[in-house]
Amino acid sequence: MKKLSLKLPQKSKKEIDIAINKKHLLKFLLFSICFFVIGCRPNDKKEKPYLQQVNINNSCLEKFNKEDLKQSLENCNDMIKKYPNSPKAFSDRAIINMLNGEVSTACEDIKKAFNLITTQKREIDPLIKYQIIIRKNSCTKM
Repeated sequence: MKKLSLKLPQKSKKEIDIAINKKHLLKFLLFSICFFVIGCRPNDKKEKPYLQQVNINNSCLEKFNKEDLKQSLENCNDMIKKYPNSPKAFSDRAIINMLNGEVSTACEDIKKAFNLITTQKREIDPLIKYQIIIRKNSCTKM
């Protein structure tokens, strides 16, 4: 009796590599979609406390207009009235004061911001904290 043997068409190494690459690409795309849909949505329970104290989008520099520094300064003053314990608000106003040539007033705002970050027990945004420290060091050199 003869043995039956099936000869399947042999795929070349190039065809196999392409099939494997397509398989990996598909897995990557599925993972990326899952990560984006599941992993990137905001999680209010894990939100940093410093993000809760001042909505970052409500910075007084949000409506900054280099042609109207007076209005930009008023926006910052309003923000400070609204959030008197916000180091970011004082830091933002210091920038406007610097642009107006009011260096001593800007340094006063930075000192207030620095005092707030050193006396407050709540967590401060690390980037804002770093910027305030750098500006404070610049003010002491002037």
